Amino acid sequence: MVGGAVARVPPLSGELTSSWLFRLAQSHGETPHGLAKFIWGEGSPWTRDLDRSLSNAQLDAIARFARTPASGAKDTSLQAAESQCAGDERKRAIAPGVLAVGVHHRTRRLHGQQVCPDCLSQDKAPHLRRTWRLAFVFACVQHDRLLRDACPACDSPINAYRPSDVPLTHCGECGASLTRGKQARCDPMTLSTQKQLLQALHTNRFMSGALNAPFADWLAGLRVMFGAAARDNGTPGLWQDDAATLADRGPQHPQLEKSRVERRAQGLRAVVSLSTEWPIKFLLKARRRDLTQGIVIHPRRSGVPTWLADVVRAQLRPSHKRVKKIYKSPKQRANKRKALAHPDASKRISKRLDRVLGGRSR
Repeated sequence: MVGGAVARVPPLSGELTSSWLFRLAQSHGETPHGLAKFIWGEGSPWTRDLDRSLSNAQLDAIARFARTPASGAKDTSLQAAESQCAGDERKRAIAPGVLAVGVHHRTRRLHGQQVCPDCLSQDKAPHLRRTWRLAFVFACVQHDRLLRDACPACDSPINAYRPSDVPLTHCGECGASLTRGKQARCDPMTLSTQKQLLQALHTNRFMSGALNAPFADWLAGLRVMFGAAARDNGTPGLWQDDAATLADRGPQHPQLEKSRVERRAQGLRAVVSLSTEWPIKFLLKARRRDLTQGIVIHPRRSGVPTWLADVVRAQLRPSHKRVKKIYKSPKQRANKRKALAHPDASKRISKRLDRVLGGRSR
């Protein structure tokens, strides 16, 4: 239990706050929820995305409890990466560039936590990395394999913090090991795409062709193009070549931060390639697919950067405007049918036409 001598459990290099707090709780024989209550009092941070939502004061409190430098505690948070990915965009439930976990009563409903089975099995102290929560990270460069975003046995989202007696290497739902089996190999082109994204994040700049933009602006455009995978009827859009290969086939496609690892790897490889030599490759693909402005820049897509919007509006044809139909209730439609079926209906219509035509002739 918490109390007495406090064990020194510093955060490991690149570790997530939640992973560190979980290991800290285990070292004291306490639950993560109980330790959080001891450190911060009432109001559990586990009912939110803890890796994004902790304040600097809360991180300082963990550092004091663990007797570790405050700077090391702050480095475990996703706030710095989120700020770099979002730019000046206000904080929201879905953060650009950060995978969504969909926390509900301390249970994660979305596949936003990724792991590398090989890394976890080789760790002396198994822990979760910050980079595994980034939406544009989908592979382990050390093992050249795709990351795993679900339990290999039950396909549940990785919810490693509940129940608290299950280690980080096992599924919180069925108890199966997250390290069993091998993930698919990641081809060199897809690995190169991830390295290009991480390099741009590090330098905070992407330059190719006529495009010279901060990382946040480039990522905003990639998110928009990623969402233009298919048309509303499910046929190929900007980058989807084979709908049968996608697990989420159909007209509805989740945004980047809610997509599974295979789809993010496939889609980001395509849209990053389209953004190079800007805008030549993009326009060739868009015109070959006969895409309109509305397919690429859908009215419901927000945060379209200027570098993408200017090219789309200048080079692609406008979408056909849909005529909005006026809804009429069944009672209104029945009354109209009765009025047209009345014996005197034709006489009334003739009189109205006479008045209108007569008024025009005068």
